[in-house]
Amino acid sequence: MRRAAAIGIVMLIGLAGGAMAQDAPPRLQPMTAGMLKALFPGRFEAIWKGDVRLTIGADAKGNLKGFANGKYDAGRWEVRGNKLCVSFTVWTDGDRKCSEVYRAGSWYVGLVNKKGNPNLLFRKQ
Repeated sequence: MRRAAAIGIVMLIGLAGGAMAQDAPPRLQPMTAGMLKALFPGRFEAIWKGDVRLTIGADAKGNLKGFANGKYDAGRWEVRGNKLCVSFTVWTDGDRKCSEVYRAGSWYVGLVNKKGNPNLLFRKQ
């Protein structure tokens, strides 16, 4: 799965305007709970499924605020084990989505689907 996810990451980073080479997938580093907790609070730019650009703010109390295509949504975040869990009122219908997160250069990848393609690519602003 990591190889397929890495290829998907390269494609998403290319779409995001990243400066990584397209011929070699970046090395994926699995994030631990401590590493995930160190990312927050913060403001992030994100790409959902390769084409929807979002801005997400996460505070230290577990609150999320997101903006995409001129629309706002609010939600929650938490770290459970080595997984990042997020939920948004509208975007996830309030359902909590949990996923391992991998670091690929300055980008973080989460919510890898059953085909090995990453649904979420994000980095700190």
